[in-house]
Amino acid sequence: MISRRGFLALSAAAGGVLATSGCAGYVAAAAGNPGELRLGAIVGPTSFAPSQAQLGHFLPYFQAVYDPVVRIEADGRITPRLATAWEYDASRTRLQLQLRDDVVFSDGTRFDSAAVAANLTAFKTGNGPLASMLRLVDRVETPAPDRAVVVLSAPDPGLLDTLGSAGGFVASPAALRAGGIESNPVGSGPYLLDPAGTSVGVRYTFVRNPRHWGAPLPFDRIVLNIMTDGRSRLNALKAGQLDGAFTASASDAVEGLSAGLQNTTGPVNFEGLIMFDRLGRLTPALGDVRVRRALSVAINREGILRGVLLGTGVVTGQIFRPGDDGYLPELDHAFPYDPQLARQLLADAGHAGGLDLNFPVYPELDPALADAIIANWSDVGVRVRRLEWAAGTTIPNLQKAQASIAYFPLAMQGTWRQMTNFVAEKASWNTFKVADPVIAQCIARYQRGDTAAATELNRRLVDQVWFAPFYRPDAMYLHRRALSVTAQSRQATPALYNYAPAAA
Repeated sequence: MISRRGFLALSAAAGGVLATSGCAGYVAAAAGNPGELRLGAIVGPTSFAPSQAQLGHFLPYFQAVYDPVVRIEADGRITPRLATAWEYDASRTRLQLQLRDDVVFSDGTRFDSAAVAANLTAFKTGNGPLASMLRLVDRVETPAPDRAVVVLSAPDPGLLDTLGSAGGFVASPAALRAGGIESNPVGSGPYLLDPAGTSVGVRYTFVRNPRHWGAPLPFDRIVLNIMTDGRSRLNALKAGQLDGAFTASASDAVEGLSAGLQNTTGPVNFEGLIMFDRLGRLTPALGDVRVRRALSVAINREGILRGVLLGTGVVTGQIFRPGDDGYLPELDHAFPYDPQLARQLLADAGHAGGLDLNFPVYPELDPALADAIIANWSDVGVRVRRLEWAAGTTIPNLQKAQASIAYFPLAMQGTWRQMTNFVAEKASWNTFKVADPVIAQCIARYQRGDTAAATELNRRLVDQVWFAPFYRPDAMYLHRRALSVTAQSRQATPALYNYAPAAA
């Protein structure tokens, strides 16, 4: 089977800049000791400034040196961190945070509400890749050192999630003013960056922070070794040179299990077809929902899941996952494989003689997957012209509306983020900026607290075939049996808090 590793790069790059460092340097940490955790990473931080924080594989670097305002547990629950309690007003535009009074940054500066205000402002205005996550923050009031009020221009149902991830890391305000925090992080997190054990772009070493206020994490020292090649990570795990690492390859996971490794899995992305050109501006045929539905039911999802992903995932027809407000179990089977129906729909839409369609293929797309899609379409009379895109051009081309339809993975980020990032008129992944009054109304209702609007929006998306998801593939994390790992909700890689020595 051909590996799916290339999609890992796409998913990371969709949230920011993907590092391209090699794997040299991990052997230096190979000796190990019981108090050391050695992980294989696929990316390195482009900056340690909290305003430049990103999601997914970038988070452990920031979790090591900074505390977030709140913490997102492995199961997605929001629990206290720098904020011990929080409460919205009736309008849900004022979030009051009660803050800890015993936290000191590694430069000796005390943590207070002014530090929260400085960091949230810097994140929103710092031109970071995810600055829009705080776009609804109007200001942060500081009525007392242990109390901050986040004032919104409109309700933001995803605010607490943001404050527990990329948008919530807090650095010393003195360090923010002084500069240099891009390479010298100054936070209150459980670890400090160790310059002596760090080689930028190759290896990052963190040692315990003696000033940290919280319960210590189990390891005295953490080493993140950047290894962009999945096979190299697997070999290092098998050789005992790493304790844990992500893999995007089902075959690597099977090999790792046979070598005595363990595999912690959980769904992170949905993958499938995105019908970008829903009004037929570039490809007129796609403006007809019958054509979009035909292209979806022509796909043998179960066959592709078994043949290309070795069964490591769950078939779906929706962009939401269990636990999201928008999720409806029956929509996992919204597009059953039916070539006869696909041919009939195409004929009803005026394409009885077949349909010509441009379809992008690119280095990150598994050739076996592309061939399977094109073969399924050929069976129902769709003639495909392959658009050959060079490595690194996929996301820019898609964002510039260069494709009417494409196969692509998108992260399942929770109901509100799915709405604002993927389907709203100005969403970055609504590349043709298609406006739908029903969808717009559902988003507005959900923002005001009407959770039923999420399922109505989901039904609308499926009915209009804006997306044709294939499956929710498992995110596979391989690790040694001596290490206990808990998968993190909505993350391909575990949070740094989710590692511990395995029970004897």
